[in-house]
Amino acid sequence: MTLRTRPALAGLIGLTAILGLAACTSPTAPSTSTTSPPSAASPVETIKMPVGSVPEGIAVDEATGTAYVTSFSDGTVYTVDLLDGTYDELSPATGGASVGILRTDADQLFVAGGTAGTIRVLDAKSGKVLAVYTVPDVEAGALVNDFTILHGVLYATDSSRPVLYRLPLGTNSELPPADAIEMLPLSGITFGQGFNNNGITTTPDGAELIVVQTNTGTLFRVDETTGSATPIALDGLDNVEWGDGLLREGNTLYVVRNMVNTLTVLDLDDAGTSAKLAENITTDDFDSPTTVARYDGRFYLPNARFTLKDSTDADFIISSIPAKG
Repeated sequence: MTLRTRPALAGLIGLTAILGLAACTSPTAPSTSTTSPPSAASPVETIKMPVGSVPEGIAVDEATGTAYVTSFSDGTVYTVDLLDGTYDELSPATGGASVGILRTDADQLFVAGGTAGTIRVLDAKSGKVLAVYTVPDVEAGALVNDFTILHGVLYATDSSRPVLYRLPLGTNSELPPADAIEMLPLSGITFGQGFNNNGITTTPDGAELIVVQTNTGTLFRVDETTGSATPIALDGLDNVEWGDGLLREGNTLYVVRNMVNTLTVLDLDDAGTSAKLAENITTDDFDSPTTVARYDGRFYLPNARFTLKDSTDADFIISSIPAKG
């Protein structure tokens, strides 16, 4: 059993490669802006994860306080009780990475398989594998990363090629056949070395998609029908360098920026065409945070510690900070 503890300091110790991440071309340095620590009245807390687990994705069942956390190192999916900080194995190691994770109201977990080019669907209660989808042309290379749902369709990003994957979902949570997954080519985004498209969410008006490109720090508004991508105009900062997971709540967009240990808060217009910097949140506890989920007035951010040369025997945590709004 692992209990929640107060944080230990964790500094940025240099940029080290992990699955090609260090090959990214660093974006333009961010404009100077005020960063704020979490409220002193609600201190940073941590939840310890298994040694060597490299926690990456997180999804939360708000009714139970259960978080579902993926392992970037071996593909295990864990359940974490956010009330007492204990964890358990829900789905065993796959031998490869599990990246992003999305939970539906039907207690289905969609798990991104990274370079395996797969999307697994698990039963959130039992961990049983309900379906496995392999993306088109997987032999050409893929890195399935993160998910959102728009207009009844599951969308997944690929960090190595300029496409999104579309999986139409049934109206009563029925899973489609294995050949239902489609590839949507993107235009308007230039891919380079390293991690490209990463986190994904929807625009506040529910019309289109928002994607962050990690290696350029650019946020894009993407037409879900044509795949046409347009940069979102930023006010108050030049880019969201090292942008990883995204969380949108109303017109507020939270961008987790892994290698700079920052949670950037943006105010979006309804259509998702422009965004203004509200604040940057950081803490010494962050160590390559990858994404964020909310539960009971707090944000939970897995720390993947991408700066490590060898994560096999390393300790890993989920950081918990007071939520905004």
